[in-house]
Amino acid sequence: MDAALESFSTFLPSDHVEVNDDLVEEYVHTEHLSGMLVMDADGHMAAHYDIDGRDPLMLWREELACSSVASMYRGSKVSYSTVVERRDVDFAVSVVPYGDGVALGYRSLALEPADDYSYTIADVLVNNTFHQSPTVLVMRDMQIVSSNDSNVDLTLSRLLADSGIDWKDEGLTRIEYRGSTWYAVRAAYEDYRLFALYPKSEVMSGRISFIAAGVLVCLAFWIVVLLARNIADRRNLAEKDKQLGIINAISSIYESTFLLHLDTLEIEGINMSPSVAKIFAEHAEVYDFLTTACRDIVSPESREAVMELIDISTLQNRMEGMPYLDAEVRDCRGTWYSLQVVPQRRDEQGRLESVVVATHNISMTKRAEELSFQDKLTGLRNRNYLESLGDDLVNESLPVSVIMMDCNFLKRTNDLYGHEMGDELLRRTASVLKRAAGEKFVPMRVGGDEFLLICPHTDRESACKVVQDLRLSLAAASDEVLTVSASFGVATAETPGCSLTEMYHIADHNMYQEKRKVHAREADC
Repeated sequence: MDAALESFSTFLPSDHVEVNDDLVEEYVHTEHLSGMLVMDADGHMAAHYDIDGRDPLMLWREELACSSVASMYRGSKVSYSTVVERRDVDFAVSVVPYGDGVALGYRSLALEPADDYSYTIADVLVNNTFHQSPTVLVMRDMQIVSSNDSNVDLTLSRLLADSGIDWKDEGLTRIEYRGSTWYAVRAAYEDYRLFALYPKSEVMSGRISFIAAGVLVCLAFWIVVLLARNIADRRNLAEKDKQLGIINAISSIYESTFLLHLDTLEIEGINMSPSVAKIFAEHAEVYDFLTTACRDIVSPESREAVMELIDISTLQNRMEGMPYLDAEVRDCRGTWYSLQVVPQRRDEQGRLESVVVATHNISMTKRAEELSFQDKLTGLRNRNYLESLGDDLVNESLPVSVIMMDCNFLKRTNDLYGHEMGDELLRRTASVLKRAAGEKFVPMRVGGDEFLLICPHTDRESACKVVQDLRLSLAAASDEVLTVSASFGVATAETPGCSLTEMYHIADHNMYQEKRKVHAREADC
């Protein structure tokens, strides 16, 4: 539970994310929770969702008022967990600091635990039975050869080598380390011992006894592949860091993974998806395989990025000094993946001989990112999206114009007809702006009644023509109740050196100059 809640911050792509009920609902279903609520710094509920429609604020008012939660508002980073009964049902409840407030998640313990043998390898790796990668250690006698956790020490190696531990060869073994409970699996390869450790919070409640062979087999197989290539025999720190990168990459990515040998120009499959494996079976030659996989699996708009990332002729130079290379791409079905290339082996002169190529499904993260960049009322991009844009947009699209637009009469509409009609006024304004933008321009709602249109390759004269057309279109959207109009401000960059922020402020200033004239006319009436 704690880990599920702590991962909520990583589920959201940036600090600019506006937490809302839709995001919380998506997260509850993703993490198989019963519900969740997020409280802001003032103790007010910012967002919530309960799968049975209960009021979480009423359900957990006692837990939210306890001293442990109160300390989180004062800066404590210590999470709080308990098991309580509500309405004749036992719930596991966890509260963790989130932003300036807290996030509380809960899961019903009334459900019957799944049958031990219903967990397949695919269940374990794809359906997030464990939410995070394990702490992985490769040991030889008492020596830690490699690990993906920089905090492991001799104490842990001694503990794992302790003959007094009653290891369960077909499941998870409980151990105590760092004052916490962990569950571990182990495997052996020649003189090496492989250990994978999960904190107690990562093992789902009531399911500790399930068969862990899926995790064990996959991890053991991957490490065997690495050890077979004599990676574990590297003695200096630089070589150990390279191995650490490999274990990190492979233990956290569970879609397609293969070795690309640059010295022999061969592909070696490790964990290929069915579609990739089918192509590999028919196109084993390296260039044929990469080209065919890119053509048949990758969406057209992502193919150039993929071919550039895995370009063998330039890979050696591009990997110099880099822990990995990556690109975000989509497949032909629209699923988002992170494609990563990680150094695997170098020769005695330090030249790269092979790399690990791996894919990781990031659709959930991209969905959260999309929601964070979208204004819920109008469907346009929002201020978060504006702040995410860099100045390259300006310098690469000269001349660039920015049109600032402030919706007139919104306050009057709210006062006379209510906020529903005010929202309708904003939606009509957004609809006009979206039609005017077409495919060339980028429309946004950046404030309560403020809109923005970014116009690449548009000089000032053309931008002023766009403003004239917008005035006419807004007037056409008016009726006997709603007057749809706006005040405008324009800023144009003709030469490099002007930032998007500067253009925004200039357009905003020009828009308010016009806005004051509108208010002056209203006062004269």
